[in-house]
Amino acid sequence: VTAWQRDMHDLGFTPHFLLAKEQRGLTHTLPSGVLVIDGIPYSPGIPERLRVTPTPGVFETRGTRAIAADFYNSRAPYRIRANGGRRQDDGSIKAYCAASNLAGHAIDCANKPASGTGRAGRIEIGTALPVIGATPLPAICARSSVTIPFEQIPFWQPHIPGTPEHQWSVNRRNTIEGSYSRIKDEATQSIRRGQIRLMGRAKMTFAMLVYAMAANLLEVQRWQHRQDNVTDISEAKPRQPRLHTRKRIAAKARREAWFAARQRELAQDIDGLLVDIKTGEILNKENDPPDLE
Repeated sequence: VTAWQRDMHDLGFTPHFLLAKEQRGLTHTLPSGVLVIDGIPYSPGIPERLRVTPTPGVFETRGTRAIAADFYNSRAPYRIRANGGRRQDDGSIKAYCAASNLAGHAIDCANKPASGTGRAGRIEIGTALPVIGATPLPAICARSSVTIPFEQIPFWQPHIPGTPEHQWSVNRRNTIEGSYSRIKDEATQSIRRGQIRLMGRAKMTFAMLVYAMAANLLEVQRWQHRQDNVTDISEAKPRQPRLHTRKRIAAKARREAWFAARQRELAQDIDGLLVDIKTGEILNKENDPPDLE
């Protein structure tokens, strides 16, 4: 499960996950005493009501989703902090509790007496529940910081799932999917070549990389035109119609030419009258009065 996630970290990416149903809520407890909720480490003193993840239905209203987002945001004070807000180079996280002095004792916890109330300049966000019956205390409570290996929290991400920040980050996928369609759509960018077939993951990956680079260059060019207030950003060489469209246009021109030639051949002057071959109507000569007899 953690193989591709570790590969993403080695490449320098920080994934933002949409967790499956079985990956949400309180899934397990780490040896250091940290609780993993929605793939993110939390203090063991987090209230019980915040350990269960409500999942809004597909067709829920915005108001219901806003209530759920407020619930997810209420977990923020109890989240275990990551040093630097990111993973270390080896993929591990140097984590410390919000009640420790590294976090400025942001919450009040009985397992860390120094986080008690009454300290000048302290901003209290929440109150953690004491860990009862734990002898000795969990490592996250007894130490100033602990190191959590990559394999124990493969779904760690910068934002708490379900919060507006997380939703905005995940919605960036819509823009990326739209970029893929523009690359392949012949009516827009159509960066791909006409007749080409590549076999193999390496070749396809390299081709997709080149396509994305070309698409990004075009997007940067359009952005620069907008910054310069250039209204006409069309290419110097306009796009030609598709092959089947050009065939229809040529066939239509041939038909019209044939009808015009045929009409000139069959339209003749009979007793001072002109005959329209298309309609069969007998036309008088120009400027002649109509002959009613």
